[in-house]
Amino acid sequence: MNIWQLSYEQQLALLKLRGIAEINLNYVELSKLRLNKTRYLSYQRQLRSIESIGYYVIKEYANPFYNGKRYNGIKFDDIVNRYFYDKHLKQHVLQAIETIEVALNAKIAHILGNRCGAFGYLDFNNWCQLSGINGYLGKNKKVNKYLLQDEELRFKKKLANAVRKSSNPDIIDFIGTTQNIYPSVWLMVGMLDFGGSVRILS
Repeated sequence: MNIWQLSYEQQLALLKLRGIAEINLNYVELSKLRLNKTRYLSYQRQLRSIESIGYYVIKEYANPFYNGKRYNGIKFDDIVNRYFYDKHLKQHVLQAIETIEVALNAKIAHILGNRCGAFGYLDFNNWCQLSGINGYLGKNKKVNKYLLQDEELRFKKKLANAVRKSSNPDIIDFIGTTQNIYPSVWLMVGMLDFGGSVRILS
């Protein structure tokens, strides 16, 4: 099978051939005569879009409008707008998750610090659910001393690894001034990813 790279102009032409609307291929030469300037500028913008986003990303966002043979006349600019809407939505969601994560970690540190002191969080018996069903950990998951021990060992291993790799100045200072492997609860929460924070909450 012969595969070759298409120019951006050819990629636009292929999308137009497959039914994507308002791709203004025939206005390139007319622009030199200062005719149809709006459509020419639109064409240049479409070229920049396919150059910066990529043919297959644009095709992916057009896929819901594909009937198996052709695209059903969706406009090229509408596809690009869908891509940017999705991109901005992801950025806003990530920003919201980060805000929630910071607030959750601050609350975890405050509660565990009050209840267990600086290092009491390392003994899961001090603060975890000790018995009964915990649906957050799995369907009909029953909490007992063996499960708690497994959770504690997994947590400590992950935490020690995060501390060893950290570039946080407070963690580096902690490593250099103490024999402890694990930091205080107030430093520990800064080492958690969102999944780790939710696991503690669960």
